[in-house]
Amino acid sequence: MCVCVCQISDLVAARKATVSFNTSWLENLYEEQIFQTSGERVTPLVSNPGRIMLTASRLYFQPYNNVEVEPVLKLALSELQLLLKRRYLLRHVVGYLWVWSMLQAHVHMYLVSMWL
Repeated sequence: MCVCVCQISDLVAARKATVSFNTSWLENLYEEQIFQTSGERVTPLVSNPGRIMLTASRLYFQPYNNVEVEPVLKLALSELQLLLKRRYLLRHVVGYLWVWSMLQAHVHMYLVSMWL
C-alpha cells in the first residue's frame, strides 16, 4: 500500500514539474515574467494546487484543474492591500493576500509555496 502511494506522489510531482504557466492568459502580452513556481490556493476546506507567476504589474494563479470559476486568477499588484507571511501545516510558507478591487469587491486568499 505504501509503495503505491509513493509511486502516485512521484507521478504527481513529475507532472507538476512539467507544467508551466500558460502565457496566453496574461493581461498584457508584453509583461515580463519575474518569477514562476508551483503552489496552492488555500480557501476554507479546499486546497487547490496550481502555478503561481509574478510579473511587474500582476500576480497570476493558474490551477492545475478546472475547479475554479475562472481559469486564471489575476491580481493587480496596485490593488494589493495586505501581504502577510503565515503558517500552514506548521510551516512558515503561506502568503496571505488581501486585494480590494472595484470589479471583484474583495479577494482574500492564502498562497502556499516554498519561496515565501
